[in-house]
Amino acid sequence: MTLQRSRRDSRDDQGFTLIEMLVATMILTLVMSIVGGLVISMVKTDRSVRATTAATTQGQLVTESIERGIRNSMLSTTPAFALTAPVTGDQFLVARTAGSASTLVWRCTAWYYSASERTIRSFSSTAQIAAPSSATRSGWTLLAEGVRPAVSGGTVFSQSSSSTGQTLQLALTVDAGTSPRVAFTTSATSRVGTVTGAPTCF
Repeated sequence: MTLQRSRRDSRDDQGFTLIEMLVATMILTLVMSIVGGLVISMVKTDRSVRATTAATTQGQLVTESIERGIRNSMLSTTPAFALTAPVTGDQFLVARTAGSASTLVWRCTAWYYSASERTIRSFSSTAQIAAPSSATRSGWTLLAEGVRPAVSGGTVFSQSSSSTGQTLQLALTVDAGTSPRVAFTTSATSRVGTVTGAPTCF
């Protein structure tokens, strides 16, 4: 009896067999592969969501700025805004806008789309605003980067006029990293009335 017990005890002290170690290693590798794949997928999804959110924020900033400016512009004996193309592909929009203070104050507000930089910038002044050069654009407020026309070969800004005012159409997309581009399309119409004390903006 003592001899059988000592043999059994010696077998129990031998530890894991090679096959047991191989099986355990394979199971651990499989689990780690699954967990690693989930973590990588979560990181990619997080990056995609952040890029789409940033693009959406930039696009909303552009549309809100332009809608507010055009809706506060006034069509009278002179246009409410002017849209030009100073450089091929670029667009320069200037509007005569009414401020929101209790006393009416007119300002010149401008937006510049650069096709080469893929940016939209804005600038406001009480005096006339000229189209900025590539050197002076850095002094303008950056609203969005990674901007392109919504339609390939099209424009970001387009306009139309009627007796009820000038209308500006905005159609653009904003880069969102590896995610699909975020599209924005809107329009804004100026008011019709009498302008007094307004600066010459264009």
